[in-house]
Amino acid sequence: MDLLLTNKGLKKTKARMSVLKILSHTAYPLTAEEVYQNCLKENPTINLSTVYRILDTFLKKGLILKPVLKDDVTACYIINSHHHKHYLICQECKSMVNIDFCPFDEYEKYIEAETDFTILNHKFEIIGICPDCKYK
Repeated sequence: MDLLLTNKGLKKTKARMSVLKILSHTAYPLTAEEVYQNCLKENPTINLSTVYRILDTFLKKGLILKPVLKDDVTACYIINSHHHKHYLICQECKSMVNIDFCPFDEYEKYIEAETDFTILNHKFEIIGICPDCKYK
């Protein structure tokens, strides 16, 4: 992880390392508040504003992505693995499930051929109700 920061021209700080470690060990996007709450366990002196600044810096440097909005208001963050992901999002509890495949790979090629538009990326979310909430 030290190398990730160094390669992006960033100094290694305790706060940056905490945020990077949390995002690296999470399979789904986290809100800034969730990142902050996890950071407090290792670094009880960290501030929420520091977490926001780190997330902003990491976004600008391409270390993380802001792929999903859990409620169309709250931003979420995930480590940039250079493989995009798609999610099922529960409308009730806001839980997220990673979809292991991309249904748009072939469709992107078709769209590019038809429109001459160069597609750089896409986002895909399915909003529904998870099994836990459905059977409550």
